[in-house]
Amino acid sequence: MLGVGAALLGGVVGGEASPEPAPTRGWRWRGAARSEGFRIAADAPHGAVGEIVRAPYSFNAIGSVWRKPIAGLRVRTSADGVTFGPWVPVTTTEMHGDPATGDPWFGDLVLTSRARFFQLGADAPTDTVSIDLIDASEDGTNFPRAIALQSAVTVPVISRAAWRADEKLRYDERGAELWTPRYFTPQKVVVHHTATANGEADPSATVRAVHYYHARTLGWGDIGYNYLIDRDGKIYEGRYGGVGVEAGHAYGHNSGSIGIACLGTFTSAAVPMEMRTALARLIADRARFIDPLDSSWFVDGPMSNLMGHRDAIGYRPGQGTACPGDQLYAQLAGLREQVVSYLGARPTADVRITAMRLNSDTFVSNGTMEVTLEVRNVGTGTVASDGPPSSLLYDERDTYTSRGYPSRDGIWRTAVDITGGGANGFPFRWGLPDALEPGASATIRGSVQLRGAGARGVVAKLVQEGRAIETAPISVAARVIDQATLSRRALIPVSLRSSSA
Repeated sequence: MLGVGAALLGGVVGGEASPEPAPTRGWRWRGAARSEGFRIAADAPHGAVGEIVRAPYSFNAIGSVWRKPIAGLRVRTSADGVTFGPWVPVTTTEMHGDPATGDPWFGDLVLTSRARFFQLGADAPTDTVSIDLIDASEDGTNFPRAIALQSAVTVPVISRAAWRADEKLRYDERGAELWTPRYFTPQKVVVHHTATANGEADPSATVRAVHYYHARTLGWGDIGYNYLIDRDGKIYEGRYGGVGVEAGHAYGHNSGSIGIACLGTFTSAAVPMEMRTALARLIADRARFIDPLDSSWFVDGPMSNLMGHRDAIGYRPGQGTACPGDQLYAQLAGLREQVVSYLGARPTADVRITAMRLNSDTFVSNGTMEVTLEVRNVGTGTVASDGPPSSLLYDERDTYTSRGYPSRDGIWRTAVDITGGGANGFPFRWGLPDALEPGASATIRGSVQLRGAGARGVVAKLVQEGRAIETAPISVAARVIDQATLSRRALIPVSLRSSSA
């Protein structure tokens, strides 16, 4: 008896100038819906092997989900239900989900030649597997193969329309977008492999299969990578939304990073030269303001600006990954140099404070001074930053370290010192609201609660922490008056913001 299936078909949209979206389909086989539950027979040869399951249509990729640990999970397929291909292990090199917290395991996408039947195997019986059979082929229809280039770029990229992405996968049954686009200035480039078969016959079909797997099986609403590259060096547009859109390729590190995936598995297989060259050219074009030879703090630790997926997850025990495979990972050092050669020179950050303002020049004791700084990147490289937020209110006796924001190597912060008051040494620091690309500006507003009466000198500069790099300081004068000395008739332009703290 077959498991219950649910067909999810993409509709046909698009204009006359673009190929029609591919009708990517997914049929979920839910073994637990069978009368006795799905169990892989323990007495079958080669460990535990399940019955042969016939899909409602042919498929070319398999996604899988399970809730409990399964040793030796594997799958094989057949076009006729009689002659089967070899067993293929279902790996979890990408570590989607976190089993330690009770989240499900997601098997890496398995690509196969066109098949109609599948069979599961494992080292012991199990009843926890759900299978998505994905049809990302073109059903023999001869659609146009034209490569649509994105506008105003120097590296050709096959657009979503050209690889025939089914945009309906981005929405739920009510028409709501599953992953609302958000935008951040890129600070890092993260290299992946898709952990799929090498040398597939139709890379576009592989991209569509990955798209369905990420959008539906993993529930992300779209493909996780910003770009994908096949063995011939063709580059495919990934996540919908364009430059700067947040993708879903490195959990916890998606904001401010560009995820690029090479189609295939490069644990032991060599990386094709065409693929590596395209990867370097793409990074030089889409991350042209990021110095590939530099590093800085990012999210939870110091990281190279051009890194592998395993580097991004390296500070999170239990969430490690082998991605992008040992062979591709070993190429990263040379890749960084190759990107610089395409750029012509290393991007360099040069940031300036162009203006500083206070909310008043006279304050009452216990009043709040607001410091507004205008900052501009006048260099050729992206300026990375990382908190504290402008909303952080300091006491004049505080420091940024005492408030839980220690120094972060390589990142830029605004630094303010108020002489004649509390601790000296530029103890009040705030990060930029986002990384700054060349020519971009930002406004930072920080607040300090003042204490005893007296003159104050307010000095501000920008500091790249851990690098002994800072900008020329800019300063203004202010004074603080004791509230007790004020008479009702005194007319002094004091700050109206005060507290009893």
